[in-house]
Amino acid sequence: RGADVETVELERCPYDMSPIAVEGFGGSFVISCDACGAAWEMHGASLRRLRPPDADTMKVVREGLFPEALRSGIRAASDRTNDHAAR
Repeated sequence: RGADVETVELERCPYDMSPIAVEGFGGSFVISCDACGAAWEMHGASLRRLRPPDADTMKVVREGLFPEALRSGIRAASDRTNDHAAR
């Protein structure tokens, strides 16, 4: 189940896209991700992070989502130069 905030519906963790859990406590809600451990508290329109995602979990997620070249900041060299752009 997601949290519906005005026109934004939170259903998945922004860090790893896992489903989130929502628990109500009085006038507040705790939104958490069982996969990465991140958690937020929502009170009215205010949202604050209670707990960051687990670093080891995020490393595994990044390795699964992005190729090594992108993760290490290496970009493929273009065979085109500024000379080509002027044509």
